Amino acid sequence: MPRPLRTRAKSKPSVTAGKRPTAESRPGAKKIILEYKKELILDAACELFYSKGYGPTKIDDIAAALSVTKPFIYYYFPSKLDILAEVCSRTTDFARALAEEALRKPDSPTTRMQWFMRAFALRVIDERKYIAVMFREAGHLPTKVQAEFRDRRRRFHVVLSALLEEGRRTGEFHFIDAGITGQSLTGLGTWLFNWYSSEGPKPAEEVTKAIVDLAMAMLGATDPRPRGLHETP
Repeated sequence: MPRPLRTRAKSKPSVTAGKRPTAESRPGAKKIILEYKKELILDAACELFYSKGYGPTKIDDIAAALSVTKPFIYYYFPSKLDILAEVCSRTTDFARALAEEALRKPDSPTTRMQWFMRAFALRVIDERKYIAVMFREAGHLPTKVQAEFRDRRRRFHVVLSALLEEGRRTGEFHFIDAGITGQSLTGLGTWLFNWYSSEGPKPAEEVTKAIVDLAMAMLGATDPRPRGLHETP
């Protein structure tokens, strides 16, 4: 009698076979989406804090500006005060990040300072409402949080002073006190938030060029014009 043929059992198809991975299932995508939603909340809140003030602005207002519910806001931020803290932290965080990047660059101190002042001024122009909210509303934050911000600013100035001192050692910069000079340079760029307007007579790049030139003149640098950023005479 012929032996029956043995057949291999058919494997069950995977439930995920043939399905395109969703954005949430891709590595890192969930974090990107989370940060994007937080940014939307921060931008809406900053706009309201800027136009109405922190006190009069309610969570309902922020939710309405985004056409979402209050629980959506609370999922990302426990309170309105936490939103304000995040808005205010943006300025010190980006300033220190730019200063650290400038310090790491392999170029001369003059070129690195030119790069920093240009990048810093453009960032201030771009985020001027965030900076305005910080100056106006940071007093609402707990004393401990305000102390943390002061410490962050101190660490930023430590990095900036290191770049200034390097320039002085190479003979490119001429100043008396690194602390005072650093505060003056920072103020030169920071106060753009208070007077720059996109509807003004000069575009951001032209204003930034003037800021860089003033900074280099303040430092006594030989050539205040960074290569590649300004026209050749």
